[in-house]
Amino acid sequence: MLLDKLTLLSDDQDLSQIAGTYYSDILPLNTAAITTSADAPSGVGGDPAYGNPVLVVGQVTEGFDSAGAATLVVSVETDTVENFASATTLYTSATYDATDAGAELKAGTIVIPHFLLYGVENYLRIKYVVGTATTTAGAITAGLTMGHQTNK
Repeated sequence: MLLDKLTLLSDDQDLSQIAGTYYSDILPLNTAAITTSADAPSGVGGDPAYGNPVLVVGQVTEGFDSAGAATLVVSVETDTVENFASATTLYTSATYDATDAGAELKAGTIVIPHFLLYGVENYLRIKYVVGTATTTAGAITAGLTMGHQTNK
């Protein structure tokens, strides 16, 4: 999977946290100065899903563990304003078992395989909800890509 550092939402984001809600970086989709690249020198212009499908991919980079019965739910959100006052949820994952015994969140696991649909608003972020107990290990890298590696 190829990721552009300008369109990364989480770069090995440490999610070994107490139960609670955590957020990725915010990706402004309407600001040419931030989302430019060789392929889009004027930025993505507000709706990256117009035209070719754009994939949001989140992959576990450090396996999760918990002394308790921790869980993880991952969502992709969009909004017209940067403070996400009225966020729209585009995707919500299943509830993952974040304990080592559950082994659902080992390194390499894809937790967000979601194509953005036309109509994405000005800002994009990922919401991570650690539930029930504290996680003692776990990290995720997530961002926009044109595709992800499916062979293992």
